[in-house]
Amino acid sequence: MRKIIAVEFMTLDGFVSGPGLEMDWVEKIYTDEIAQALGEGQQSIDTFLLGRVTYHGVVSYWPEKTKAEEPFLADHINPKPKLVFSKTLESAPWGSYNNASVVKEHAVEEVQKLKQLPGRDMMIIGSASLVQSFAKAGLIDEYVLYVHPVFVGSGAPLLKEKVNLKQIETKTFGNGVVRLTYQPI
Repeated sequence: MRKIIAVEFMTLDGFVSGPGLEMDWVEKIYTDEIAQALGEGQQSIDTFLLGRVTYHGVVSYWPEKTKAEEPFLADHINPKPKLVFSKTLESAPWGSYNNASVVKEHAVEEVQKLKQLPGRDMMIIGSASLVQSFAKAGLIDEYVLYVHPVFVGSGAPLLKEKVNLKQIETKTFGNGVVRLTYQPI
């Protein structure tokens, strides 16, 4: 069965974005070391799952990035299929790639079906509301949290309900970011 892996950038006080959805704290310490780790993590997947807000945030940057510009990620993010979960979007263009489609309804049921199909793992990037919905349904198999050494005081939490986890791995990067990998118990 295919796994769903949720990959999130977080602050030390547990937010995936600060007030007003600001995430400038990510850009300040985003390094090639972290990009390489993200790229390595994306080797085991064949599908990205995105919420509408995250889709709008990444589509303005990624579709035309080349391997020369983004050596660790462009070859993973751009060619792989993407499902964008949104009740309002009619389409999800991805530059010259024709590999993003919109799921308007029954997100949980759609992902339950996808998990049963042959293929590699699926990855959620960002998309806290999608993570919350899938976690509540017991669909997330792994959480990969990149915890940044910053407090923002308030913002959007990753989860709003209790999820018990067991730790699988910890990696500390040179800039103080810590990657914590967990599986639900």
